Parts: sequence; structure tokens; C-alpha cells
Amino acid sequence: MGYLAKTELPIKTHEVHNHHQDSTAWNDFPFRKDDIIITTYAKSGTTWMQQIVGQLTHDASPTLNLAWLSPWVDLRVFPRNDMLQMLESQQHRRFIKTHLPVNALPWNPNVKYIYVARDGRDMV
Repeated sequence: MGYLAKTELPIKTHEVHNHHQDSTAWNDFPFRKDDIIITTYAKSGTTWMQQIVGQLTHDASPTLNLAWLSPWVDLRVFPRNDMLQMLESQQHRRFIKTHLPVNALPWNPNVKYIYVARDGRDMV
């Protein structure tokens, strides 16, 4: 994929279905204007980035529960409706994780995206 012009946004062009992920969970996701989407390849610093964002958005609380505060929306373990209801009930600024590639994720110009890239040799 080449560089995008300022006015172009990525477009979701396919769905990902595997033993861990189901990208269709994002199809019904109601974005909020202050959401933060943390997207990384697996084992590339996702939890570390979630912790950093959590500390910044929750006044450096030492007791953050990242599994509840920053869920993995497309993880197939939890029923989709339960996950969406849990996210809807959150009153704080939401920060949500995913390992989806950009072409399997809906893009919303009103939210912030954090992408962490890491040399593949460091992930092995």
C-alpha cells in the first residue's frame, strides 16, 4: 500500500476470520469521537502501549485492569453483544486493542489510531 493523500482514509475491504479474530465485530461498533484504537501485530508491544495509554488517560492509576478498560473487540472468546454492551457502558475515554490489518478495520476520522510497528526479528 502506498502513501495516502491527506484526504484519503483507509477502506475496509475484507473480513478476517481465524481461531482468534473475527473482524465482523467491528461492523456494529459505535465509535465515540474520543476513542483511541491501538492496533499492532501480535507480540509487538500491544499490552505495553495499552498500559501507556491507560496511564495517560486514567491519571497514572497503579491499579488499571487492562482487560476491562481496553478490550480486544475482535477476539472470538467473548460473545459479540456482551463485548459491545461492555464497551457502551464505559464512561471513560475508551482505548481499544486490535491486531487486525488496516484493510480489515473500519476507519473513523473522528477517533485516534495508534499503530505500533516492530521488527519481526524482535518478536520471535
